[in-house]
Amino acid sequence: MKLLVLGGTDFLGARFVEAALERGHSLTLFTRGRTKADRFGERVARLVGDRDPDVGAGLAELADAVRRERYDAVVDISGYVPRHVQASAALTAPGVDTYLYVSTVSVYADPPVQGSDESAPLIRLDDPTVEEITAATYGGLKVLCEERVRAAAGDKTLIVRPGILGGREDFTERLTFWPWLARATRGGRMLAPGDGSDLTSVLDARDLAQWMVELCERGATATRAATGRDVFNTAGEPVTFRELIAAARAAVQVCDAGGCDPDQGGAPLPEVAWLALDELERAKIEPWSDLPMFAPPARQGLFTVSSDVAVAAGLQRRPLVETCADALGAFTGEAPKAGLSLERAQAAVAARQA
Repeated sequence: MKLLVLGGTDFLGARFVEAALERGHSLTLFTRGRTKADRFGERVARLVGDRDPDVGAGLAELADAVRRERYDAVVDISGYVPRHVQASAALTAPGVDTYLYVSTVSVYADPPVQGSDESAPLIRLDDPTVEEITAATYGGLKVLCEERVRAAAGDKTLIVRPGILGGREDFTERLTFWPWLARATRGGRMLAPGDGSDLTSVLDARDLAQWMVELCERGATATRAATGRDVFNTAGEPVTFRELIAAARAAVQVCDAGGCDPDQGGAPLPEVAWLALDELERAKIEPWSDLPMFAPPARQGLFTVSSDVAVAAGLQRRPLVETCADALGAFTGEAPKAGLSLERAQAAVAARQA
């Protein structure tokens, strides 16, 4: 197949390109040429421009490419602003069989009901002309992007709505925080929130990428005929925080065995110190911002949206420890961008012991 990828050089995009190349497909990437621009070498063709048609050369190279070549599918991994998505979809959708757009479970009205499916109510922005991407506008903008894709691509449309993704090169470093904390507190005690029963979820980016390649191979028409859907939640299987912490600690041992942490190998894994919500509040530790992937019970619906249709259609989800180990093994920084500092975590555990 000939695949045209909008994005494709980092995290989910890179995992998609890797999976597609492994299956023998031909890929053309449209990017700004700023992030890992030479990635994949001569194995892919490259177009350079901007998703905003009013910035620089805009979509000029993309327009030339679709005039010269016929692609089987467009995969839009980098579309966040409706105006940008509309411009590229209008340009590329007429000539392809499948237009696959990567959205998010954040499109659902807040908070989503636990176990809700793709029919759940969606966010509606008060100002649909806004283009600034913030925590308050992100989900609503993605809703509008989905609508622009459907308007341009019609029954060629397929939309995936991922939950939290994890693994190598995860730029958010949300999942990475937990195996990093387990490694950083070896020989001591590791902070963990609640009593271990709270729910969370994460999907390995490799698993989503592989399934996206399969969707392109199957095509929009066959996928819609088989499932009756053009939109699919693609979240990780809900797990308890106790299971997440266990996977994070086990990932440290996996990395030890693989030689990715030679300086600390052999030190005992930390004991786990579970801090209740009132203890976290006294320590001024906030769910989500300080404790990635952790939310109070009333907001855990985000982690439990149903991906049953995608799973029935072939989405596979590997063991959580593999994703944790992949993230930790590739992490080279001093501390993840997400989550509280090691000093604050240790201080909270120490205060509890005092």
